[in-house]
Amino acid sequence: MFAISKKGISPLIVTILIVVVIVIIVSVLLLWGKSFTLDNLSLSERVFEKSSLSDFVWQDNLFEKNLFIKNTNSKLGASIIGYKINSSLDYPFLNEYRYLETEVYLGKNSIATIPLVCIPEKNFTIELITSKDEYITVPVTSKSFDASDCTFKGEITNPSEDFSIRSGDSILFDSLALNTSGNETYLWVSDKDGTLSTDKNFTISSLSVNNHLITLTITDFNSTIEKSLSVVIHPPLSLSILSPIDDSGFLVNTSIDFNSIIDNNLGDYSCNWQSNLDGLLSTNCIFNSSSLSVGNHTLTLNVIDDVGTSSVTSDILVKNSFTPIISSPLEDSIFVVGNNINLIGTTINSFGTYTCSWDSNINGSLGTGCNLNVDDLNIGAHEITLNITDDLETKTAVTTIVIKDHLLPEIVSPIASSTSTEGNTVNFLGSATNTYGSYTCSWDSNLDGNLGVGCDIDVSDLTLGTHEITLSVTDDLETVSISQINSVIVIVYVDDLINLVFSDSVTGYSFSGSTYNYNDLLILNSSNTVTVTPTGAGTITVNGSTVSSGSPSSPIDLSDGTEKTITIEVSDVDKYSKTYTLRLTKIVTTGGTITNGTGYRIHKFTSNGSFTSNIPLTAELLVIGGGGGGGGYDGGGGRAGALYYSASYSIPSGSTNVVIGAGGLGVNYTKGSAGTASSFGAISKAGGAGGALTSPKSGGAGCGGGGSAFNAGLGYGLEGPGCTYSITGTPVVYGLGGRGGNGGRTDGATNTGSAGWAGGTRGGHGADGVVIVRINS
Repeated sequence: MFAISKKGISPLIVTILIVVVIVIIVSVLLLWGKSFTLDNLSLSERVFEKSSLSDFVWQDNLFEKNLFIKNTNSKLGASIIGYKINSSLDYPFLNEYRYLETEVYLGKNSIATIPLVCIPEKNFTIELITSKDEYITVPVTSKSFDASDCTFKGEITNPSEDFSIRSGDSILFDSLALNTSGNETYLWVSDKDGTLSTDKNFTISSLSVNNHLITLTITDFNSTIEKSLSVVIHPPLSLSILSPIDDSGFLVNTSIDFNSIIDNNLGDYSCNWQSNLDGLLSTNCIFNSSSLSVGNHTLTLNVIDDVGTSSVTSDILVKNSFTPIISSPLEDSIFVVGNNINLIGTTINSFGTYTCSWDSNINGSLGTGCNLNVDDLNIGAHEITLNITDDLETKTAVTTIVIKDHLLPEIVSPIASSTSTEGNTVNFLGSATNTYGSYTCSWDSNLDGNLGVGCDIDVSDLTLGTHEITLSVTDDLETVSISQINSVIVIVYVDDLINLVFSDSVTGYSFSGSTYNYNDLLILNSSNTVTVTPTGAGTITVNGSTVSSGSPSSPIDLSDGTEKTITIEVSDVDKYSKTYTLRLTKIVTTGGTITNGTGYRIHKFTSNGSFTSNIPLTAELLVIGGGGGGGGYDGGGGRAGALYYSASYSIPSGSTNVVIGAGGLGVNYTKGSAGTASSFGAISKAGGAGGALTSPKSGGAGCGGGGSAFNAGLGYGLEGPGCTYSITGTPVVYGLGGRGGNGGRTDGATNTGSAGWAGGTRGGHGADGVVIVRINS
């Protein structure tokens, strides 16, 4: 902060500061008065009461045309709505009431500004009108005044004298009228074209080619003002743009030729080209440019001569290259050969009309059109090329698609002409090759309709009859169906047999009604024939001959020992028959002493011979050598013959040689002789050793021992125990050893291979050996 000394301020500076302050105050007060207007007030239309205001005094009298008044009344205020200048002069704006456009409020202890239309003379009075129809008369004395401000004035403000323009161009005619009543009229007249307008101002472009004298007449009450000026209308300039033509298009950065035709009869001229986007392009009448920006340009050619400027425009488009688009088919689409494929091409930012053509790297040209359908593309991976040509350029786009062959469905199950019993489950199994994506299966029957969906389904309710089955396979692209004629034949079979019995025991046979083939059956019966007895419903035949249920068939000959086939067929009305097949061979064997029993046959050999069979067999076999003779003179017992036994010995078909070993002899006062070997084919068993002379009185080994006698001491040596077998149907002891010492000279049991006992003078004879074959059914 700083302070100014009063003593340091000169009188001149003080005077200047006072003037500045006054000017600022006056300027503010002037701004208050700009809202007044001059509207006439008719005294006859208003009723004035006696003013209730008093003590109004002047504040600096007048400033220019503004009246300043101050209300010194501290209690009353008033709104001024109009005034009247009372003067001795007779001018249009004097001695008439005028409304203010906006009322002015004169508040308590405040200053108001009243704008006046004019100051007619040095001394006059003003009547102020309030919003309460009160009036206040104020005497005015002004040092400066101008009565002409209160008179009617008028002039043409546009165009200027000797204005020239070309035909067709617009001319603004404008005027100014001052100090009017507000009801003035206007009349514009051309000496060549007559009346032009009755408006204060107007624009016209239709004046004829000529030199015109334009007269304006302004009338206000009884006052008239006339103003005139000359205007020259020249013929129009012949002007046109040759290039670029209107509505043409260009690619950005391409050269554009700018050219025009100008026919001017008024002398020299100059040109400039303008773009609404790029501004000034050139001041040459002919030029070229490649630098226009992208967008819609309005090009203006301005030709300037002595008259003025003539212009002509042309609209062009400067654009980037367009983008071709293949909207169909989509990239990497897959189609089945023969399918209709819709080729759709479009563009972004093309110019004018455009055309499309299509090519394939496999099929070549596909055709023209931006929406083209093709259905003859070859199988393979295609590169589809779209060529689009608009009014400016040609562009291409490429997409890749695949054309594949049709899928191939296959009915895996059931196979053609399959049969199934009513109510049985039938499996339907389908597959397909050359599919795309996942696939589903659907099954149909010409008899039952749709059977279900799925590539592996079971159906158990097929109706009776011959079904034509159709498999339909659907993948992501197509559905293909195949049909299988006579695919499934649904039938009803006759009931199974309840039982089927042979008249004799048969090896390997156990009947079941649901088993229809029996092979390698063997029979051991002593008869050369056999019968079968079937039990069941319907008609039954055995080898073609009808047999009643539960009754035996005719005898079937088995004598030649070859395999016989027995066929049993069961049939019934409207039912499929069933056939049982039995292949039976009679076992024919020879050799030895034959014993036939129920379910078995025994061949016992007590002398040399051969065993024959028509088929390979598995049988029980017993082979034992001859027993040794007992020793004399209280000697040792003989040994039993060696023994072989098998419960399941394989015997080939044909003949097998059989040898029976002889028992050893007991001799007086000497050692017993040994037995000889017995054999069956490759199986051979030695005879037992003879008993020793006199001491040691040992008993012989039993059960096929065949070794040396053992010493039993001074007493009687016990016989070796034999082996018991029931191969003949009853238990028999074979291979019993001889007793030592004076055992009583006992011979071995016949054909058991048992040894002789020792005796006092001569030992007992050993028993001959034996071979036994037992065939069980």
